[in-house]
Amino acid sequence: MKYIKHFVLYVVFGSGLLYVMAHYFPWLGFSLQSEYANDIIIYLFLGIISWLINIVLKWILGLLTLPISALTFGIFSLILNFVLLYVFEQFVNYLDLWIYIILWNVVQVFVLSCLLSFVYFLVKKI
Repeated sequence: MKYIKHFVLYVVFGSGLLYVMAHYFPWLGFSLQSEYANDIIIYLFLGIISWLINIVLKWILGLLTLPISALTFGIFSLILNFVLLYVFEQFVNYLDLWIYIILWNVVQVFVLSCLLSFVYFLVKKI
């Protein structure tokens, strides 16, 4: 039951965050180009993909970069989230489902990854 709650919270909050960023804060560097850009199903699908990437890849890369994270007192996890955001963009664009994510410049994507990290941290504490 705990894992189902964890999955639902991550997907709902992740989808909501992606929707808010795409529609209300486009200057953060996240743009969704699709004819279905207003469908909640698209954002739920993106939330599931984001959850999968955060669960699988972040765990594997977190183990591989554990010495670097220990040396930098965890600051390297922000860079790891930055890389995972680009992996998320490439994965969604590679699927070719008429959804194209465009991440703009490095500074905006770094701010966006910090915001995502903060939201996922809050969700983890719930």
